[in-house]
Amino acid sequence: MTDHEGDTLRVIALRNPDPAGQVMPAAHGVKIGRLARCWGVRGTVAPVIGQFVTEGAPPFLVHGPMTRVRPYVLSRCVVFGETHSPATSPVTAPQSLADVALKALSPAVNDPSRAVRSFDYIEDLLAQLSRRTPDPWDVTGPGLLHGSPLTWEDYVSVVMDEIRHFGGESLMVQRRLRAVLTDLLEQCPERLRGPLRERIDVLDSAARRVMPDPLDVRPARVPAPLGIGSRRWGRG
Repeated sequence: MTDHEGDTLRVIALRNPDPAGQVMPAAHGVKIGRLARCWGVRGTVAPVIGQFVTEGAPPFLVHGPMTRVRPYVLSRCVVFGETHSPATSPVTAPQSLADVALKALSPAVNDPSRAVRSFDYIEDLLAQLSRRTPDPWDVTGPGLLHGSPLTWEDYVSVVMDEIRHFGGESLMVQRRLRAVLTDLLEQCPERLRGPLRERIDVLDSAARRVMPDPLDVRPARVPAPLGIGSRRWGRG
């Protein structure tokens, strides 16, 4: 098999799943890049970090001559674990927090106060992730390793976007979400602020769309750490 550049393309599949689980929470990008340089090939880590890898699916794609490539050595550069464990999958913890808020906002429960309380932990988690989110694969030499590590925007999307859609008509949710985004804007470096600003703009659009009364729109656009719809508690 050859890829679009004419190189030999070899798929290295998952043959013996780890008994601990089949979610890939981590890949040693630097080590894989060094191996690729040593073997004279280019590598691609196929799954996204936190993805479930089925038996026979390819954790790796190798571009180039396979003479020196050792698949069993590559297999030692990735870790597999249990599916829905926050200690295993980096996306599970934010998903779990978002699920708490979504259940509280469901019509069967309809408890926006409980949803707003979960935002305290969501904000804390995003603040921690903003200091630890890695740059793209860092290897010695250009083009040795490709892959799909989770980005900052992935994490923001996981904890924000479903809640925005589900709680868009709640004044309390709107104000508390805005407070989370505003606080993170102050804490994050400039390179991480784009996804936060985009979601603040979307909150503005949602408030105008679902709250036709200016009496609701004005306080909805004021960030409030408790979500309370009073100007006294808001931060302009």
